[in-house]
Parts: sequence; structure tokens; C-alpha cells
Amino acid sequence: MRLYCFLLLLLPGFVHADDALLPAAATTAAVVEKKPTVELPSVKWTGQFQTDMLGFTQDEASRQQYGLLPNAVGFRRARIGMFGEYGAMDYRIEMDFGLAGRPTFLDVYARLVDVPVLGRVRVGHYFEPYSLERVTPNRFMTFLERSSMDQAFVPARNLGVMASNNFADDRISTAFGVFRADSDAFGNDTGNRFEMALTGRVTGLPIYANDGETLLHVGLGYSFRGPNNGVVRFRAQPELRLGDANPNPPFLVDTGNIAANAYHLIGPELAAVLGPLSFQAEATVAPVLRRNDTVVFYAWYSEVACFLTGEHRPYAKNNGTFGRVTPLKDFLPAQKAGAFGGPGAIQVAMRLSQVYLNDGSIRGGQLTEFTNGVNWHLNSFTRIQANYVLMMGDYDKRPSTVSHGFGLRLGFEF
Repeated sequence: MRLYCFLLLLLPGFVHADDALLPAAATTAAVVEKKPTVELPSVKWTGQFQTDMLGFTQDEASRQQYGLLPNAVGFRRARIGMFGEYGAMDYRIEMDFGLAGRPTFLDVYARLVDVPVLGRVRVGHYFEPYSLERVTPNRFMTFLERSSMDQAFVPARNLGVMASNNFADDRISTAFGVFRADSDAFGNDTGNRFEMALTGRVTGLPIYANDGETLLHVGLGYSFRGPNNGVVRFRAQPELRLGDANPNPPFLVDTGNIAANAYHLIGPELAAVLGPLSFQAEATVAPVLRRNDTVVFYAWYSEVACFLTGEHRPYAKNNGTFGRVTPLKDFLPAQKAGAFGGPGAIQVAMRLSQVYLNDGSIRGGQLTEFTNGVNWHLNSFTRIQANYVLMMGDYDKRPSTVSHGFGLRLGFEF
């Protein structure tokens, strides 16, 4: 009887687990050890600013056509952002305080990086996959601004979903997506028509040697677009301008609003690197489907550049773009102590571009621009740039115009 009572007193201190009697305290400890931990996404920071000084001169026809082109100083871009990874996903959130909107949404997206068949799938606000010049980040561009072709026709950041992939040892890249056709600076777009865009880009490297010191790049972009509220407009400012400055240089060619059902963008690409020498050219043809007819506009540019200090323009095989220049010897090295380093990387460049916005009843004008540039990379993150732009405008029944622009920039990014 006493033994029976003693066992009853001990039983509450045990529980049944895996058909064995274990102390309750041991079971509690096991539960604590198995408690899941939450791993947070990684966080890295990025930032950029570009301080510009612009000056213009004009002939009389230019002053009559546009008024005075304003001289200006200010920030072309001022950005801060973060990016990181979480398992099979990465993300980026970046804002700009120099563009219209202050702040403006830039790349704001999440991406799955290893999806069967599709490759990488991105959802959010970012560049549509069209044009080598557009999808190459501005911090790696050769000139202060992208060409007038880019501003007239090429879609920028819009809200959408895109799949991208690489093949043949990354020598072929593909990207295709569905986007809102005209998102604003915050990724918003509303409307009851087909304000959507189907956009894609394919690139290839027929030649790639010496880790990109010698290469030939070919590509093709295409976009089918439903215009916002049934209206499309093509126009371009000079290849020198500020962010949200007011006044800013005006649009030098402009179709005005065109009632349209839809339009296409077709854009071939060609680029080559031969050691310090590089070449790049693109065109865009834009057929616009109106109610009773089709009008066609076009633009193109061609540029050549050379590093006087022996570097070559680096290429990113994963997405068919150009990347960060690394001087052979920095002028401003990372070490704080000591004198200045070497010469940095010095590059000279020339570009010729043209936008043609005349067809049928639409007389938007023709703009031809010739740009000379010098880039001094003090290190991989700091650059001084100088551009001279000759702008020549031709218009029906109006005198041709000649304008000159000068731009100087200090840029820093990380």
C-alpha cells in the first residue's frame, strides 16, 4: 500500500514520449531547443549623387524657336537605396531626390533568382528590357546623358513582371515582361483601356575573348504598347539637362499628342570592344497605329570611345550591359595616407544622334546632335565628366536652328 501511494506521487513528474517515461523538465528543454529561428534578409546600402553645371549659346533662329536655353547648376541625381538577399529571393529599394517627385521611385522590386525554365522572375518597378543604352546603369554611361533617341522613344521604369535568363555560357541573354505602359514616378498608373506593354530583349555575344577585352555584342528589343488614355507623344530635350530644375532646357522636337490605338518599338543594338577602343550604336523605329492609318517615326545614335590610359569598357554577360570602369591605377586611392596615386582612367568619346518625328500630318521636327566628351575616373566610384553638344534642329516652314551646350559633372556613387 505504501509503495502504491509512493508511485502515484511520482507519476505527475513524468510524461509519455516515444513509449518511454521521460522527466517533464527534459521534455520542456527539448521544446526550447527546437524553437525555430527567423533569419532576416541581408541589407546592403547604395547611393549616388551627380552635381552638374550647364551652359548654352544659341543662334537667332534657336532663340526664336525655343526662347533662351537656361544656364543652370544643380543635382542631376541624388539617390539612396538598399538591396539584399533572402534565400532564393533578392530585392532592391532605391529612391532619388533630384528627379521630379522628390523623392522618386527608382528600382523597387523583389526577384526570385532560380525559377525552373524562367530563370529569374522580377516583380515591381524597374527598367523595361529595351535598349542597351537604357538598361546600362547611368553611373556606367559614357556621356552625361543618354541619347535623344532614348528620351524620345525608349520606355523607362514601369510597374510589371519580367522573366530573364542566360544560355550558352551566358553568351545569350533574354528578358521578357508585361508592364503598365506609363507608370508615374511612384509606379502608379490608372486607366480603363489597354494601357499595357509587352516588352522583350535578346542579346548575344558572337565574339567574346580575354575576359571581355575583345567582344562583339548584338541585340534586339521589341515592345508592343497600348498608349495611356489612347494618346501617345514623342519628344526630346537636349542631351544636357538637370533633374527637377525649373526652368529646364525645353523639348527641341515634339509630335504633340497623337490619338492612337497602339504602337510598336523595334530596336536593334550593336556594340564592340577592342581593348581601349569601344563602339556602340542603336536605332528605334516606332510605327504608331492610328484609327485610319499608320505613321512611323525613328531615331538612332552611334558612338565611339577610347581609354587613353589603357583600360577597356567592362561588360556584364548576365544581362547584356556595360559595367563599372576600374582604373589600372587610381588617382584617388583607397588609402588615406600618402600622395595621389596614378593618372586614373581617362576616356575620350564622340556621339552622333538623330530623332526624326515627321510623318503624314505629324510634323514634330528633326533633331541632330553631335556630342564630344571627356571622362576622368579618379577611382572606381568617383568621376569627372565634361561634354560639349552641338544641336541642330530642322522644321517645316521654319528656319533651322543651331544651339551649343556645355556640361560639367562631378559624380560619386557606391
